[in-house]
Amino acid sequence: MHKLDTSTGNIFKLALPIYGGMLANTLVGIIDTGFMGRVGLIPQSAVGYGALFYLVFYLIGFGFVLGSQIIIARRVGEGALRRVGLIFTNTVIVMLFYVAILAILILFGTRLFFSVMLNSDVLAQQTSSYLQIRAVGLPCMALNLCFMAFYVGTARSKAIGISSILSGVVNVVLDFFLIYGYGKIEAMGLQGAAWASAISDMSGTLIFILYARLFHSFAPFRLKQGMAIRLSVIKQIFKVSTPLILQNFLSIFSWFLFFTLIEKTGERNFGISVILRSIYSLFMISAFALGSATNSMVSNLIGQGRHYEIGTLLKRITRISFLFIAVSTLPVWLIPETLFMLFTHDAGIAKDAVDSMYVIGIAMFILSVSNIYFQAVSGTGNTNISLRIEAVCIVLYLLYSACTTMLMDVPLSAIWIAEVLYMASFGLLAKRYMDSGKWKNKRIE
Repeated sequence: MHKLDTSTGNIFKLALPIYGGMLANTLVGIIDTGFMGRVGLIPQSAVGYGALFYLVFYLIGFGFVLGSQIIIARRVGEGALRRVGLIFTNTVIVMLFYVAILAILILFGTRLFFSVMLNSDVLAQQTSSYLQIRAVGLPCMALNLCFMAFYVGTARSKAIGISSILSGVVNVVLDFFLIYGYGKIEAMGLQGAAWASAISDMSGTLIFILYARLFHSFAPFRLKQGMAIRLSVIKQIFKVSTPLILQNFLSIFSWFLFFTLIEKTGERNFGISVILRSIYSLFMISAFALGSATNSMVSNLIGQGRHYEIGTLLKRITRISFLFIAVSTLPVWLIPETLFMLFTHDAGIAKDAVDSMYVIGIAMFILSVSNIYFQAVSGTGNTNISLRIEAVCIVLYLLYSACTTMLMDVPLSAIWIAEVLYMASFGLLAKRYMDSGKWKNKRIE
């Protein structure tokens, strides 16, 4: 049985490709927002809001494959490699069925949904148009998530970085040509941004497949022998992943509602918040990449019976995560207006955003530690506990957001304090659970 190395060097070895992949994907979204800022505030807001809506369903799928990842990591830790192929193929089957239903809902339901949710009819129409094109790439998005679960679960994450970076390059190049037009290519604006993202998803899948064939990634795991529907395997994955699906849905849908509430305070606040989301997402990457590595390593260690090493592992990863955030967020503290001006030509908007930039800077410091412990809870297999933690924190988050947007007349920075409260509360609850040791006897059958 392969013994997992929990040294700082191996943490970086696992986390850095994940970080590279997340960075590439996040930069794509940021560059989309930057490009659209040159088209207009409403199209920019529509792309940002549409991408957030898309993220709701992306993270529901991610919750399912995260359950698969946890089981794969546990089986690898136990030395049961032949079961990994069966888990992977059944994950693919469920995900493709999921996105088939999702595509139908997006194509036929988004226009009505956004007309009800938003005050601006123009914003509702443009957001719907953006999503209907993005739906073309849904099958490839599903396959990409499955590949990510496999590579993280087997502690071989290099493929994720390669696929994400190359597909990110494809997206940026297509953004330039399709949004603005070039030569005989007609400018498509918002629709060009959507097509660029959809084609990028397709290129990511192609790269994953080529990598797997070139490096024989699935050879030890008997993938061909596992190509069959096994209801028992699907049931097992759902048992672990259902709380994660609900948890991810609650988390991102609450953020979607947060932005919807901000839209009620005016188009200016909403436009600023869309840009803040891009900046926020960029600096959150290191915490999420290290959190994904934590999840897999904790599950693997439990599979090997090495519970006693988890406390030391978490302290090591939190130190790394905090240092990453401290260094990477220096622009937020030192040059907030200059950073914000990368996304707009309006100096007045950049000046109004400074206080909110400081608030998200504080939230990111808290996240750097909180997310490590939260992902460790999921890695133990006690996903019901992580769901309960998420639910409690979401209630606090939405209550505060609703009060500050609907009942009070407060500046935008005061509304964004909701993020600080959320990060602090779920981190404290997750650390308390990990410190209790109640997770040590959890088995994934």
